[in-house]
Amino acid sequence: MRGFAGVALVLLGCGGIQDTSGSDAGPTKDAFDEDPYAGYTACSGPNGLALCGGSCGFATCPPSKCYSNFGLAPKHDLAVCDQYSGPALDASAFTRGCRLREDGEICVYLQDVESQPDPLTSFNRIEGALEGVGFMYHLGGRDDLVRYADRAAYHGVPLPPPPTSCPDTPGLKLCGGACGGCPTNEYTCMGRSPMHPYSLCAFTGPAWSLSSPQVWDCVRGDSSGCFDGSVKKSCFVWKVDPVSQPIADQHGICIDTDQCAAAQKLYPGGGFCAP
Repeated sequence: MRGFAGVALVLLGCGGIQDTSGSDAGPTKDAFDEDPYAGYTACSGPNGLALCGGSCGFATCPPSKCYSNFGLAPKHDLAVCDQYSGPALDASAFTRGCRLREDGEICVYLQDVESQPDPLTSFNRIEGALEGVGFMYHLGGRDDLVRYADRAAYHGVPLPPPPTSCPDTPGLKLCGGACGGCPTNEYTCMGRSPMHPYSLCAFTGPAWSLSSPQVWDCVRGDSSGCFDGSVKKSCFVWKVDPVSQPIADQHGICIDTDQCAAAQKLYPGGGFCAP
């Protein structure tokens, strides 16, 4: 992997409020005891983290180190500077969906927005990123380039912390924090957001089948994308704010069929299952 030394960015917020109302407002930063974004500005953050191009320019990052997914970032677009020395950040992988690698990541659009589809209607070139990167885009007025893991519109509110207790959800395996990990390495724990305080396990397939396992995505009401001729799963879609729901409907995740049915009934924050 060139450039970013494996940047699968995970920065966990402090505090949090569960929001299951479907409101697109979410909890405010006043709900958090500490500021998880102390030290962040619109263009810079800890460990040499910097955005470049667009409104940030190249004062803190030379153009030769300003990358989008396919190389140098155009001057009109924001990208992440390849000088970060913190936890691994993966800006080299790109997929149609927001195929997050682990609990605590968000979706950030790191490609030229003038030459790619509208990120509000497509997840093209969006990938897992450190929560703090999303907040930098937020400070720069580009919430439209960021989404929470449940596909809800981003509004600068930190993620709730990993859960310290786990509710009883018969038939549904929640994951992250006190809920533990996924059953095998064929799954990725993802989904935690201001509206969904718990992640669940998304299917990635056998570890040997993909050099870089990625979550299988699907469309609400259609689980055909969750069948490869030998593995049958069902399509789960998070319930999010009304404006974001049509986008979430196009970017569901494949999970075990029995868990999908249970999730539609029991998943905190809500969701929909296509059997």
